[in-house]
Amino acid sequence: LEDKQPQTLEDAVTGISGLHQGNNLAGTLDAIVKRGYGGNRDHSIMRNGVESTQARNYTATAERVEVLKGPASVLYGVQDPGGVINIVSKKPLYKAENSINASIGTQNQRQIGIDLTGPIADSGLAYRFIADYSGKKHWRDHDGEHAKYRQSIIAPSLSWQNENTKLLAAYEYQNYSIPFDRGTYLDLNSNNQGYASYGKPIDIPAERRLDETFNISDGYAHNLQLSGEHKINNDWTLKATYGYSTNHYSDWQARITAYDAATRTVTRRIDGTRPSDHTGHSLNLSANGIVDQGENITHKLRIALQAQDNKLTLGDMYRSANIAGFSIDDPQYVGPSLIESSGTSIRNSESDQYERLKTAALLVQDNMYVGDKWINSGGLRGQYYRSISGKGRGDSYFRNYSEGFRLLPQLGAVYLIRPDWSVYGNYSESLNPNASRGTDFNGAEIPPELGRSFELGTKYNGDNLSANFALFHITKRNVAGTVDDETRIIGKNRSYGAEIDVNGKLTDKLGISANYTYTHTKILQNDSNPLIVGQPFDSVPEHEAGLTFTYDFGQAAGGNWRAGAGARYIGSWGVGNDAGGWFTLPSATIYNAFVSYDTKVGKYPLNIRLTGKNLSDKLYYVSSTGSNSTMPFLSIGDPRSITLGAKLSF
Repeated sequence: LEDKQPQTLEDAVTGISGLHQGNNLAGTLDAIVKRGYGGNRDHSIMRNGVESTQARNYTATAERVEVLKGPASVLYGVQDPGGVINIVSKKPLYKAENSINASIGTQNQRQIGIDLTGPIADSGLAYRFIADYSGKKHWRDHDGEHAKYRQSIIAPSLSWQNENTKLLAAYEYQNYSIPFDRGTYLDLNSNNQGYASYGKPIDIPAERRLDETFNISDGYAHNLQLSGEHKINNDWTLKATYGYSTNHYSDWQARITAYDAATRTVTRRIDGTRPSDHTGHSLNLSANGIVDQGENITHKLRIALQAQDNKLTLGDMYRSANIAGFSIDDPQYVGPSLIESSGTSIRNSESDQYERLKTAALLVQDNMYVGDKWINSGGLRGQYYRSISGKGRGDSYFRNYSEGFRLLPQLGAVYLIRPDWSVYGNYSESLNPNASRGTDFNGAEIPPELGRSFELGTKYNGDNLSANFALFHITKRNVAGTVDDETRIIGKNRSYGAEIDVNGKLTDKLGISANYTYTHTKILQNDSNPLIVGQPFDSVPEHEAGLTFTYDFGQAAGGNWRAGAGARYIGSWGVGNDAGGWFTLPSATIYNAFVSYDTKVGKYPLNIRLTGKNLSDKLYYVSSTGSNSTMPFLSIGDPRSITLGAKLSF
């Protein structure tokens, strides 16, 4: 993470096999596809082991990022089968460590932050206080007028511990303003067949936006976590965690709804969400222990109770009539006055969108160590869920309800060929209720989506180098959709592939980070539209790879020099339409590099770092919104950026 200097969670996990950016709601929400599955608000993003509702989770408080691939429902509950990502926050330290950091860069980027931590006398208490501000211009503009990113973080935390007990209270407040930029547009309008634009991104400069300057999402977020653990004896520990997170935002957008290739104009509509509130409560209670069974068998047990209440509401939903005739070659931007002049008003049929998910579960897991060669893992989760969703006011009001209980198993085995080299296999299942704010189930209870995953692999963990190779096969059934204006179970799909990761040092000075992913996805069943059966998933490249080398040059000019350079390859990927067509986006290779210099100012360590991303300024696309849409939005990768940063520790 220090080498990459990421600004988003998607950027932070780049370089890990099997992960790709998903539909991030115009750049405003974290969305990571894992082994072909996932999106924004899919319950897969966690902060310190409990689900987060924050819009953007990688902030100045992040210490590390953990990735668990494959169905994780046995451990973490209601989710898609791709996996989970956990951001581990910086915690109070019992040794004083303070720092101030700042950076500047392209797009008028600027950032400044402080991180203060240490013990409070001999009380057993320790504190940490993190504050950070960052901002920059958005690289895409409205005829020279740029939207701006802005994010402020304030995060105090306090811990207490003695020999047997640890307690932690941590809070983070985030205030942000993010450009609501859906990117460019893929022309799938059947009326445009015969024109060069059909099946391709609209041919305008990447910097040009076709929305308006008021396409902004303004919001704030709170995250509170209370945790504790108590060591009963040498074998057993009790743990408890409560997490509360909420994200509140309001936005306006001029949304593109159609493109006329003959006149080279688009039709726009004004949309507004005012506001959106997403709140989550999570409670985890667990007992973790070790039980010896004879001389050669040891059980590592985990027994846990987990409960969750997750609620998403979208209040007043504003809409205007369609506004035709906006030129893509000579755009005449209107500005905020367009909201009123276009007749934008609250639509009762779209307002008060609502999703609420309540869960309770009992989890039992046993990792059984047999001799010095075998580890056998078994887990079972008893999962209760109740889902409520719907939208509308007055005559258009509806609510959907779904409730049930299911046992979710997990089985696995590891064989140690030698202490640093193992082979493994596992099987697990996942569950995700079919909640929908947009479609009325007409009183029918729709069963949850169910995932099954098989995985085989091998891992090597040496003193200087680690590597893994994995084969996976995932199927998901009970996919819901609309048939004859009713929601029914219509589908089944599949993802399988292979992953390779290599990380560590080839020599004392030369480091390597390499990865490769092959992901083959397929729609196996769709009763609503049989034409798309056999298609891959939208926005999932079949091939992705990355390779980065780092080198420690040692002492020179009063300090230590370190540098790295690498490339990331995103294979071609596609978007489908409802006529069974498939439109392929080109592959791309992106080059990154950094130089780091460590020295001292007096007795205080100073790090200066120059980071360059997308050095060749490659135009590339990373994700799409909406399967089988007539106007899919294509998210554009960031252009070349150069950042100079410094961190002084004291």
